[in-house]
Amino acid sequence: MAGFGRIFCISINLACALAARSYPVDGLVVSVNPPVLTVAHRPIKGYMPAMTMDFRAASSKELESVRVGKRVRFEFRDGLARGIRIVPPDEKDMPAAATPPQIGSQAPDFRLFRVR
Repeated sequence: MAGFGRIFCISINLACALAARSYPVDGLVVSVNPPVLTVAHRPIKGYMPAMTMDFRAASSKELESVRVGKRVRFEFRDGLARGIRIVPPDEKDMPAAATPPQIGSQAPDFRLFRVR
């Protein structure tokens, strides 16, 4: 019977390990209130679309150098942001050169999303 218990425990641990998924997050910091940071993130493949949301840091120490407006990357696992690091901005983070629209000109391309 001890063998069955050992196999059962190993099976449960393996199943839990496989279920614990890790998702890479890439986004801009909107606010920092340790241990929580609010990030406007890009789509998280296989998890959620782009949005702005709060993430709880695995450690408040990881947020010491994080500032509003910085671009960050981290792993989201077990409901916690882990390995938070500041990365350089890329072209997608830079605002386009703003030229005021002329009355009667064509509107730029845009996409509407339906909120459910």
